[in-house]
Amino acid sequence: MKLRKYIFLTATVVGVTGLVACGKPAKKQKHIETKQAETTVEHSSDSGIEQETTSDADSEFGEEELRKKIEETTGETLQDSIYVDMDHDGRKEMLGAFMKDDVSQLWFCSSDKNICKKISENDMKMDGLEFTQIVYDDETHIVLNTYREMGTGKNFSLVRLNQGEPQLVLENQYGYCGQKQDGKDVYVNVEAYDGMYDASIDGMILHTWKEAYIYFDGTEYKEYDAKQISEEDFMKYENASEILEKVKQDISEKGSLDGVIKTEYLYYIRENGIMNIQCNDTDESGNIHYQYYTLRYTDNVIENEIGESNDGQISEHMSGLSE
Repeated sequence: MKLRKYIFLTATVVGVTGLVACGKPAKKQKHIETKQAETTVEHSSDSGIEQETTSDADSEFGEEELRKKIEETTGETLQDSIYVDMDHDGRKEMLGAFMKDDVSQLWFCSSDKNICKKISENDMKMDGLEFTQIVYDDETHIVLNTYREMGTGKNFSLVRLNQGEPQLVLENQYGYCGQKQDGKDVYVNVEAYDGMYDASIDGMILHTWKEAYIYFDGTEYKEYDAKQISEEDFMKYENASEILEKVKQDISEKGSLDGVIKTEYLYYIRENGIMNIQCNDTDESGNIHYQYYTLRYTDNVIENEIGESNDGQISEHMSGLSE
């Protein structure tokens, strides 16, 4: 068996859209904003004297003050923190995290410092951590991603603010969670060894990274399941035949296995406008190389670009959130 352009991986460092799927993610820049206290002028009906009063914005503490509050409460130095207006009410809260005995702790501090408490602790030892955020129109959710430098170990916890209280929506969920830069998709990156079947050992050998797509329904996060459809149903979409020809040509040019005797095509569709074409090459020795293409569609039209293929196998549920 000869696999061209691929390396069997046991180490785990790979880039995934602004992050590293396994190992230490790329560090994001933080932006510190200073909120100016707003003032209003009130007029006394009795004396006619003008009195200047401060608005509620004065009760908001700055980023350094909230960080100091968490560190004084815990006696630990924060390894990462994020200072953001989670419920979009004009005041910023802070989430901070640190490792203690290789186990991460997640802490919350309200804008007025009245709430400062631990809201989560990892259930396994990790090497590193970092925050990212998921921005919606009316609120922002915060994700703490933790990971191991070597191996596939990684998980995340996700927090929103509900009536001024931090709500742990997901805790120690497998994968790496983030939001695409265009804001369209919230994803969970998962790893597996499902890119190549080696007939000589009757086992899977190629390390892969795949993205599942999730959404918040107002109460909890769920996955956009990848529903398998027939080729007949796929061909009903506009541009489908042109897309399939591009995929077949790309597969042929790559020639991932010597002596390929057949290629199987499978089709998956999600409600968030993402499709996948799964391509499985089988050679004369019974080895199988699994790869897929990711497409976007709107209504009944597929965008006429196939992009790069990725190793691995698409399945209906990949995030672990589906029932």
